[in-house]
Amino acid sequence: MKTKVFLPILLLLNLQIFGQELPKEMENSRKQGLIDSPLTPSKAAFYSAILPGLGQIYIGKTWKVPFVYAAIGASVYGYVYNQKELNRYRSAYKRRNSGYWTTNLLKSNPIKKS
Repeated sequence: MKTKVFLPILLLLNLQIFGQELPKEMENSRKQGLIDSPLTPSKAAFYSAILPGLGQIYIGKTWKVPFVYAAIGASVYGYVYNQKELNRYRSAYKRRNSGYWTTNLLKSNPIKKS
């Protein structure tokens, strides 16, 4: 009875030990791939310098490209929006200093203060 319980437990423990090792074929193919093209990361960096996201396409992770362009687009949008707001407040400040007075200086209805 003890041997019937002991053998399956021993078998399961051995399977877990072998489950942690990588197959030899995968190690050799990865090493060989790095030996054949050692400049793969530098090629990806070069492609990304030419066109953002092109390095990710070269590596094969194309799902990251929309995130790259979303980050660039959000940065450009934030810059343009803040530049417009700066110009609005700057013109309101200049109008107030030149003598125009309105209840809302950011609108374009000037009322001359007498």
